[in-house]
Amino acid sequence: AARRLQGPGRHQAGEAATHHHDIDRFNRWKRHGSSETAGRESSISLAQAAAGSMGLPSMLAMGLGLLALTPGHVTRMQGLCWRTAEPFSTPEPVGLDALAVGFPAGVPFERHRFSITAVRFGPEATDTKAGMTPGELRAYVRSIFLAAGPGGGPIRRTLLGSPVDGDSFTTSIPRPRLGEIYALPLASGETVVLGFSMPVEARAQGEALLTEVVTTLREADNGDPSCGGSALRLR
Repeated sequence: AARRLQGPGRHQAGEAATHHHDIDRFNRWKRHGSSETAGRESSISLAQAAAGSMGLPSMLAMGLGLLALTPGHVTRMQGLCWRTAEPFSTPEPVGLDALAVGFPAGVPFERHRFSITAVRFGPEATDTKAGMTPGELRAYVRSIFLAAGPGGGPIRRTLLGSPVDGDSFTTSIPRPRLGEIYALPLASGETVVLGFSMPVEARAQGEALLTEVVTTLREADNGDPSCGGSALRLR
């Protein structure tokens, strides 16, 4: 106790110097740093206030809007849409109620490394009494539009959120190609048969593009903002 009542020793002098140094640092922060902190706190407060004033529907709408702004190129065709890192060509008619796109854009068909053919069928085409089964629709499109016969057998992929049966195929017209084909029922009652095709030598790139397409595939006519607008289709 007596030692504490004596004048400051070396240790106490060091504490005093540190104290003065802390006061200087605090004053510098008041002059330069407090305004930045206040700005950050103000921004946080505004964001919290905005979030607090938004109901769940508004927050969901904002989330969907951000989805619509996801980087990439949207292709819309026959009531469907998908998003890829690189653009496809503009959809072109290839027959009755049929459209096709290819990758890369801006090159002739024979130079496409990957192509998609979409053929639309009305509800009457799949009527349970007089219509065609999904397998018959696939066989028709494969033969007429893709110049391919029965190929590698049945396959299945998840498309539009549901497992869909399909067929793999090969063709030598106009050059050796391989692909897959599926019949997709839409909410409108229509069915779109999708044929994916790629040259044998471009299989790795084609399969990567196929994965991009089937992962982002959506119905374009159901208001999904990720589609960005109306799908190009033939009527």
